[in-house]
This record gives sequence, C-alpha cells and structure tokens, in this order.
Amino acid sequence: MKNFSLAGAPDIMALMVRTLFAALLFVAVLQAQTGGESRSVAQFGAHPDDGATDATPGIQAAINAFKAGRVYLPGDVAGTGAIARATLSGGTVVSVEVTNPGANYCKPPLIRIVGSGKDASAAARVDGRCHLVGITIASSGTGYSEPTVVQIVPQLRCYRVSQIHIFTGTMLEGDGEASCIIPDGSNKPVLFSEGAYKFRLRNFELRGDGRTEVGMQFSGAEGLQSDGTAASDAMLCTLDAITVAGFGRKNIELNKSYGFLLLNVHSTGSNGWGLYLRDGFNNATQIVGGEYSQNGVGGVFIGSGAIQLYFSSISEGNVKYAIYYHGHITGLQINDAYFEGNGRKRTGWDVYGDLLDYDQPAVGVSIRNSLFNSLDAEYAVHVENTVDFEFSHNIGIPALQGDPFTQNAVVLGPGVVNPVFEGNTRVEVRGAAGVPIHTSAPVFSENLLRYSTAMNRAVWKYGNTGKGCVGGASVCQDGSRFQQNGIAWKIPLATGSGAANMTTVTQALQGKTAGSLIGAGAWMRTNAGSATAWVEVADLSATYTGTTLNQPLRQSVDGNWRWIHTNVSTDAAGGAASIRLRFYANDGEAGMDTRAVYVYAPQAWLDVAGTPQYVATGGAAVSRRLQSPTLPAILGVPECAGVPNGIIGYDAANDKIWACANGVAKSH
Repeated sequence: MKNFSLAGAPDIMALMVRTLFAALLFVAVLQAQTGGESRSVAQFGAHPDDGATDATPGIQAAINAFKAGRVYLPGDVAGTGAIARATLSGGTVVSVEVTNPGANYCKPPLIRIVGSGKDASAAARVDGRCHLVGITIASSGTGYSEPTVVQIVPQLRCYRVSQIHIFTGTMLEGDGEASCIIPDGSNKPVLFSEGAYKFRLRNFELRGDGRTEVGMQFSGAEGLQSDGTAASDAMLCTLDAITVAGFGRKNIELNKSYGFLLLNVHSTGSNGWGLYLRDGFNNATQIVGGEYSQNGVGGVFIGSGAIQLYFSSISEGNVKYAIYYHGHITGLQINDAYFEGNGRKRTGWDVYGDLLDYDQPAVGVSIRNSLFNSLDAEYAVHVENTVDFEFSHNIGIPALQGDPFTQNAVVLGPGVVNPVFEGNTRVEVRGAAGVPIHTSAPVFSENLLRYSTAMNRAVWKYGNTGKGCVGGASVCQDGSRFQQNGIAWKIPLATGSGAANMTTVTQALQGKTAGSLIGAGAWMRTNAGSATAWVEVADLSATYTGTTLNQPLRQSVDGNWRWIHTNVSTDAAGGAASIRLRFYANDGEAGMDTRAVYVYAPQAWLDVAGTPQYVATGGAAVSRRLQSPTLPAILGVPECAGVPNGIIGYDAANDKIWACANGVAKSH
C-alpha cells in the first residue's frame, strides 16, 4: 500500500471549494436565466389523462405555489414498437393480429389499413400497462390484395382542465405537441388571467372541443385591486410556440391589454375567431411569425380603441376575414404578412376596415411588403373611414385561369383620406361604387385606380387645369388644358383581339378659334412583352367640313413608360362644340392572354391657333408643361442601381422625363 501524504492538502481543499462555488454560481445564473427553479405539475398530482381525471387541481396548485418560477407541464410519451398484421379473404380484411404489443400506448392508437382496397376500418385496445393488446375490425372494406399494411398511429393523452388561473410572473412551459390541454366541458375559458402581467406561456397545445367557447382569455383587472389601488392592464406578457385550436367562438381573447407578444402562435380551427382583441384599449400588441388560419369567421379581430398593433404572420383559409379592424384604431401595421384563400366563395376579404364613425376614424393604417393570394376573397382589402392609409410594395399572386383580375384588389370606400400607394405588383386599387380617390401621389407600377369606361368619364374633371376648366368645369374654353395626374387605366389584351377600345372621354368646348390645336396624350406601358398603342382625338363640331378624326401614329410600347400623344386642328365654324378622346391598344404577340397596356395620367388640351404646345410625332420638340405632382422633380441623370423599372421623375431644367430600366437611366 502506498503511503499518502497530506502535503499540499490546503491547495486541494481550496480548489474543491472554488469548484463547488463555481458550480453553485452556475446554478444560480441558470435559475436567473430560466426564471428560477423548475417545478413539475406531476409533483402536485397532475398527469395527462383523456378520461375523467381532472388535472386542474394539480396544475393550479403548482402555479399557486410557484408563481414567479417555471412550472413544467410534462408531455405524454408516444407509443412505439407495436406491429400488427392483416388477414384477407375475398378482397376484405377479416382480422388484424397484434404481433408486437409495443410500449407506452396508454391511449388507444389510431388504426389505418392501407392497401389496394377501400373502406376498411378498425379500433385498437390497450391494457393497463400501456400495451397494444388487440385490434377489432369495424368494417372489412372491399378490393384488398397483398400487400395490405396496418399502420398504428400513437395518440397522446392530454391534461383535462376546467380553468387555470395565470398569475403575474407565471411561466408555464411544456414539451410542444407532447404537452396538450383539453377542456372538461364546463365552458369556462381554459387559461384565464385578470390583471396579471409579465407571465409567459410556452411550448404546449390547447385543443378545443368545439363546444367550449373561449380557449385563452387574458383581461385587465376590473374595479379596484385588493389593496385599494386602481385596476390594471394585462401587460407585458408573451405567448411563445403555442398552438390553440377548435374552440367555439374565440381561440384567444385579449381585453384591456398592453404589450402582449404573440410569437409563433398557431391559432386555427375556431368556429369564430383565431385571435380576438375586444373593443377598448388593447395596445402595443405584436403578432409575429405565427398562423391564424381556417377559422369559422376570421383570423384576427382588432376592436376599436386599439393603439399600435403589428401583424407579421400568416392568415389563410378563414371563412370571411384574415384581419378585420373595427375603427377607431391608431397605428395598425401589417408587414411581411401572407394572405391566401380567405373569404370563401367571394364572401369576404383578406383585410377589412369597417366604417365605425366619421368622427372617430382609424388613423395610420399601413400594409407593406405582404403577399396576397386572394383567389377566394371578394377583394384583397376593403378600407373605410381611415386617415393616412398606406399600401406599398405588396405583391398579388396572378389569378388562376378563369378567375377575375379584381380579386387581388384594394377597394377604398367612404371616408378614406390621404391614401398612399407605391411599388405594388399585380394589386389593383380602386374606389368603391364610383367614389373618386383623392391622392397627391403619382401612381405607377401596376397601381390601377380606374379601369371602367363609365368611371373614367365621371372622374376626368377632377384634374382640370387651365383657363375655362378650373374647378372641374364641364365647359372648357380656348387655351384650356385638362388632365388627371392620379389616374390609371388598364387595356386588357387578348390574343388576336385586334384594336381594343379602352375608353372614350367627351369634353365640351366653347369659343373655339378656327385652327386651334386640340390633342390628347398619356403615359403608356405593358406588363409584359410589346404591344401597339395609339390615341384618337376628334372635333365633334356639327359644322365641321373636314375629317373629324386625325390619323394617329401607331407606336410600339413595352414595359417602360412612354409618352403617346396626337392632335388635330379645329374647324372654321367656332361656337360651341366638343372633342372626343379614345385610347387604343393592339396585341403584339400571340399566347399572352394575361397581358395588358396601362395608361397613366391622361390629358387633353385646346390651344389657341399659332401657339401649339404639342405637335404630331416627327415635328418640333414637345413642351410637356408638367405640373407638380405629376412626377417628382429631379436634376440631372438619376442613379438607377437597384431601382425598380418605371418613371422616376422630371428634370424641368432640361425638359426630360427620366425612367429606370433594368438599372439603367433612360430619358424621354
């Protein structure tokens, strides 16, 4: 036996003490990072059970005993290893034999019989030791032959609960899909809080039964607190990686809340709403990275009185609405969201802003960088009674063959003030029921404000400028000019359609001078490929002795904006008359049925003889007379690197319209 010396023992003891202290410090830091010591609900007698066992007392006891710490909700263990074999006779399944009972099948698994036949079904039996002990045929089916496979799908047990009260500081965390809570049928909100703050629910499922009305309900306290202080909001709380599904009216409800973060929350399959923010002060809510889909009414309801909400998630397949906001609200931001298939059978919308009261509009609603695949909705967006509405850089998925183009559309109803549209693709913008849209922003890149002939005639007067046309007068005199800067039309092009008459606008004249120049023009472009476009202008004077229609030059247009115009002289009779303007386009390529030509900022003019401002193609230089805000003012050659294609501004000093085309600046 070797001799053992204690020489150096103090150093060893010091090292042991330091090591122990470091370990204790690590545990303390870990507890601080995770919210303190973890305590399982199993320690209080709560276990997953889909039978009659009530898990409420055990879970509530754990929360009550450990309000400021992490309460752990253990998940059930999925069954594994069971094997069964089907016996066939005459194309039917006559029996299923269990050849391996497996383990952890504490709830009977689902049995699927997969093969060449159809309609065979069976039910499983398990014993008290969680073994699969038998499978009973419910229907033998027909048409089966070898091989026919018996699939055994394990089913997890859940915690059956009446109602759990969440307190300030509670952290309730599970094991994802393995940790599930189900209602007991008493029709109480299953998870409930009043006035609690800074709680966190994470990583478990709440599965409704279709009868219990509300899954989660978090409210601000009403009246006075127990210490006599005023009631408080439910505030600064987080729902993280939670799935809520299948409740009767609302999966999740917030009332008088502040600073809630819903992170990667999936709220689906409610008979009503996935997320419901009641009227009255639900503020600073962030809805990030989750999904609010397949609900019987809508994905998200935002009640009046809300301030500063942010939505960046998926909402699809809801029967009527993806998002419904009920003004007055302030600061709704929808950014990086995805909408698809909402409003089944054209009965709803992706985003709907409802008219509440003209005295209390919604203010500051912004929809940006989002995708609309509105193939089921009546329109993508319908907005009423909203001030400062922005819709920019959004994308609409092209309609399927046979679906109308108008599905990916934004409709502005009564009470919309100062709308702004920029950089959208395949999303049409229009006014409801012929209501003119008033906006000072130029509209390019397929932001289409008008396309119907009747609506074009009605709205033409809004942009009149010049002598005799001020204020949208119906009669214009010599020297007048009338134009519409904020209007865009669409000429659909079908293969082999020939000349497609886009629109006709008639404007009355008086006091004409013989030889006055009348004309019209507009910016035109295609959405793809090339096409032929032209403008027709005619003097409709009854005494006109010559040709009433000029012979416009057909010009090729492509994806870049190009100025197309023409003119003709008036007759010698003078007196009252009118002019007629028409915009045409012709298909340039076969097999491009979805293509179109867009017309932006059309204008017409009547100039006194001898002072023409526009001349036919091939003549003298054109004086554009551009007026703000037709195009943004710029000076010199612009920088086009990374800039989307289209017109970007007007250099008045050099009389040039600048556009960007695939990163290269081009002047017109």
